[in-house]
Amino acid sequence: MTDNGEGTSTSSLSRYRFLDRTALRLLGGAWAKQRLMLRVIPADPAARATERVTFGHAAVRAVAYVLSALPLGLGFVPAFVGQDRRALHDRLADTRVVKA
Repeated sequence: MTDNGEGTSTSSLSRYRFLDRTALRLLGGAWAKQRLMLRVIPADPAARATERVTFGHAAVRAVAYVLSALPLGLGFVPAFVGQDRRALHDRLADTRVVKA
């Protein structure tokens, strides 16, 4: 086990990534979304809560998530104050988060 200088080992980070990816594949979402009973669906108002996003939307959302977090997390502010409560990464990927 090696220390990455931040008090966590690289093997524990690898385990976390493995578990998160496994949850994503098996359960259809990251473990936190599963626990909170949230789903990511297309932003189309006619989309049902059981509808899944395409791989393209998911890829754009994953990359845009980094953009939301980079400038001091300002990309998340619209999720708390905006009328439709969608963060920057949801707007860029044309998705929304709903209760499952």
